[in-house]
Amino acid sequence: MPYVLKQRETAQIYTCMLVNHYQLEYYGVKFWQDEAAARGEAAAFLTAQGVAIRLCGTSPFSTNRR
Repeated sequence: MPYVLKQRETAQIYTCMLVNHYQLEYYGVKFWQDEAAARGEAAAFLTAQGVAIRLCGTSPFSTNRR
């Protein structure tokens, strides 16, 4: 089951510009196939997107099943 990023306070799913395997940009939802991958890669993904991560090590986003 896919896991996506959901903003805790608003419950909105995080969307952004992504690039598919044809190197074409599109607007969509980043997802991971398992929770371990989502938790391991979410902070780096958000940092690469320019989203500030809280200093306590937690993100304002939680990884939730889509």
